[in-house]
Amino acid sequence: MNRRLVSISAVLGAAIALPGCGRSDAAQAALGSTCVAAGPTETARWVFENKRSFPYDQPNSQNFLSPRMRDLLVAERKCEKANEGLCSLGANPWVNAQDGDMLPPIRFELVSSTASSATVRMTYKFGWADQADKAKPAENRLKLVLDPKSACWLLDDLVGREGISLQKLLEPHSPGV
Repeated sequence: MNRRLVSISAVLGAAIALPGCGRSDAAQAALGSTCVAAGPTETARWVFENKRSFPYDQPNSQNFLSPRMRDLLVAERKCEKANEGLCSLGANPWVNAQDGDMLPPIRFELVSSTASSATVRMTYKFGWADQADKAKPAENRLKLVLDPKSACWLLDDLVGREGISLQKLLEPHSPGV
């Protein structure tokens, strides 16, 4: 397989936002909570709609990314800087592809939950916006953990439509993380 490597910022920066979805950061701040949403399903939806580029370096990233995910993203950025942008990610982790779109309907469903972890299934159609009639059903799994200090649900991993874990992709260039 011919795999082209691109930087995390190039891959994730290209993610498109759905118009009118989710709360703004200002609206969230007005709620007075450090949690971005009330439960795992709502948190998964919020991350997708508001922070799908995983901005780990923002001051509030601890409110939606687990420490492990943040550490892996920091290590990826360091690797990119040292290697002219070539590291672990060669495709958009939301779709496990360099091209293609996540098309509606986009739905979120809690599929498993314990006191400290949860998995949310995200379903959508994968294809190209200009050929939406040919789009195929797809799904991702968002794995979340409950932070015992803040009682917030945090994104710990994203398993894209081809079953590829973002954590597993980032680990080779993240020694000791």
